[in-house]
Amino acid sequence: MKYYFFYKQNNTKDRDCVAYIELSDLENKHTCIDGNFNIHGACYSQSFIAEVPYAEITTILNEAEYNILAKWSEHQSMDLQPIIKKLKSRKNAFLFALIQEKESEYLQDEYGLSGEDVQNIFDAYGLDYRDRGIVACVYKDAEDCGYEEAECLDIDRNSAIGQYFDYKAFGQDLVNNDENYFELQDGRIARLNY
Repeated sequence: MKYYFFYKQNNTKDRDCVAYIELSDLENKHTCIDGNFNIHGACYSQSFIAEVPYAEITTILNEAEYNILAKWSEHQSMDLQPIIKKLKSRKNAFLFALIQEKESEYLQDEYGLSGEDVQNIFDAYGLDYRDRGIVACVYKDAEDCGYEEAECLDIDRNSAIGQYFDYKAFGQDLVNNDENYFELQDGRIARLNY
């Protein structure tokens, strides 16, 4: 399954501001129950309802094309090949590269990452998404990661089991055995959204 850049909502700190589209949905005219197609991100997959006005997004599509997709249930008989071709185009890939630069800057500012850290995360991430939504949090080291994730398992540090639990080893096991965790060069651990 390949996802293509669809749009980015401008001027927001929302984690889910970048939307991707699986073009086979459009090519095969596959729709959801509500008659629309799905948009995707690292933290979501939902039916596309144009809640964000065209003036507030960055996309390769012009406003008429965006509105055709926004009212897809009314336009299902239309030929979508020009829109599909545009979303698959080099121009859209170039636009997405510019979006990725901005998303990298956001991640650097938000989590104190270097540009190299972000690029390494993007390279290691197993899906087509390349935006702020793929990073859930950054732990200061394997022990911090292990402690925070053990809390999700209801292991309390002050309990009998918690006093003997090896948080550092648990954190390192997560990094070594779970694609949701990525160790940065300085020993911090990024938890990724899939």
